[in-house]
Amino acid sequence: VVTLKDATGSPVKFEPVQSQPIPLDNGTLHLIGVAKTTVAGTFTIDAAGGTTAVRALSISETEFSSFVSSGLSAVGGFAGIACGGIGFLLFGIIGGILSIFGKKKTQVA
Repeated sequence: VVTLKDATGSPVKFEPVQSQPIPLDNGTLHLIGVAKTTVAGTFTIDAAGGTTAVRALSISETEFSSFVSSGLSAVGGFAGIACGGIGFLLFGIIGGILSIFGKKKTQVA
């Protein structure tokens, strides 16, 4: 359970997320949630539910959008490579079969 409060003690909306753990040299990083703030200042993070170290990462909305779009671009690029490779093999096999067996036999008149 995680709660986030601003400098006045007012709660800030915290949205939990599910993500894959990221192995690090000194442990494992788990992204547990995202909160959007509109003003700079001191925030308090309270976490309950076990022994853990909580780290806050501050990133601007522009940087976050760039990060997400670059990640999506990378995924799209890998998907394009995969589809292109499969298409190349499929059409290569079909072309090979047609070139071997698709020749018309010469007819004697």
